[in-house]
Amino acid sequence: MIKAIADVQERSFGPDGRRLAGSWPQPDPPPGLAHLLAHTPLALVSAAQWRWREGRAVPSRCLPTTNLALYLAGSGTVWIEGQAHQVHSGVLIITPRAWSQRVAHDPGQPFRALSLHAQMPVFGGGQDLPAVLGLPLRIVLDPLDDTVITMAMHSLARLDACRPPAWTTTAAAWLQVLVHHLAHHHAPAQSPDLPASQDLARLAPAIAHIDRHLADGAIPLADLAELVGRSPVATRRLFQRVTGLPPNRFIQNRRIDRACRLLSRGLTIAAVAEAVGCADPSTFHRLFRHWTGLSPQTWRRCAAE
Repeated sequence: MIKAIADVQERSFGPDGRRLAGSWPQPDPPPGLAHLLAHTPLALVSAAQWRWREGRAVPSRCLPTTNLALYLAGSGTVWIEGQAHQVHSGVLIITPRAWSQRVAHDPGQPFRALSLHAQMPVFGGGQDLPAVLGLPLRIVLDPLDDTVITMAMHSLARLDACRPPAWTTTAAAWLQVLVHHLAHHHAPAQSPDLPASQDLARLAPAIAHIDRHLADGAIPLADLAELVGRSPVATRRLFQRVTGLPPNRFIQNRRIDRACRLLSRGLTIAAVAEAVGCADPSTFHRLFRHWTGLSPQTWRRCAAE
């Protein structure tokens, strides 16, 4: 298997990762999506263009990240949770985090594909953004309307290969471009799972406080209730309504989400444990395995494949 990085335009984003004006039109996001993205960190783990060898197949495995694969050549089948999806040039396959995936090409039709792995947990919760938006697992791209997807995935592959200064900011910006476009063109007209913007705004100070203090260890519910301006019981209900998780589970998921992003950047296990508020690497190892089903070392290896 040969890893090849495609050349892309560099004029679309500035050094700070912001999209330059006039680089392409971008429609308004669906109601609630902008608020959701403001509190859902998007982080690139890996991205590349791959050429398959004849006869190569990927055995069934559960992915530790959300995977988007844009097939540029070849044909075959991708099984997601056992359901077969036929793929060919111009097909985008979305495999949510923790779902099983198996891939095989047709005889004489090896794949060439752009593939990226990313962290997209909604509020650090159990669901990823594509699932919350109701995106289909298989999308046949329109050659005219979906050029932004191809451009974004090529750019992310190049970013991962070069990793220039501030590349993570630029990568997150490109991921937002992908999400906005997919939500506008390929999500259902109604997305009932999007939380109300007023609830998001009310919970925002508490989420920011959690992110600032993950390295400090325990985060009392009373502190979050004070920031929200409600009783602890009402705050717990608000967390459950907006994120689908009680506060303690949300905080643990936020720790794991940060740990995954730091592991993908090559930090040592000890450094990651300290950054997410674990007393020692062994405690972090047990926590990480409990919530992901993988050891930190195995997760890092699987995410890089």
